[in-house]
Amino acid sequence: MSSVAVLTQESFAEHRSGLVPQQIKVATLNSEEESDPPTYKDAFPPLPEKAACLESAQEPAGAWGNKIRPIKASVITQVFHVPLEERKYKDMNQFGEGEQAKICLEIMQRTGAHLELSLAKDQGLSIMVSGKLDAVMKARK
Repeated sequence: MSSVAVLTQESFAEHRSGLVPQQIKVATLNSEEESDPPTYKDAFPPLPEKAACLESAQEPAGAWGNKIRPIKASVITQVFHVPLEERKYKDMNQFGEGEQAKICLEIMQRTGAHLELSLAKDQGLSIMVSGKLDAVMKARK
């Protein structure tokens, strides 16, 4: 058997009479807030003007702009492509050996740059030179 409670004006008033006055005020405020939702402008006030934001943002940027200089990379990488027609050593039977590898090792020791060779399907050679700027420029020559 189940019981159902029915809320009437009298039972609500009886329940409310047992509450502290402060709780009654909170209950009435909550009921007013629920019936009057805020307007769109109240809930979402407009953002400040664009010019005002830019002026305040530019002041610190100007102060920082005088002190900061761009940093250059200490290690650079350059890639050179040599087509088959321009290659001096076209007949490479063994990968990574031969006259071409000896020349690359010599350049690496002389300049301090790092060289990597890659042979493409069309027999074109790609040379990647990386290191400090002056070492890469020496190896390039």
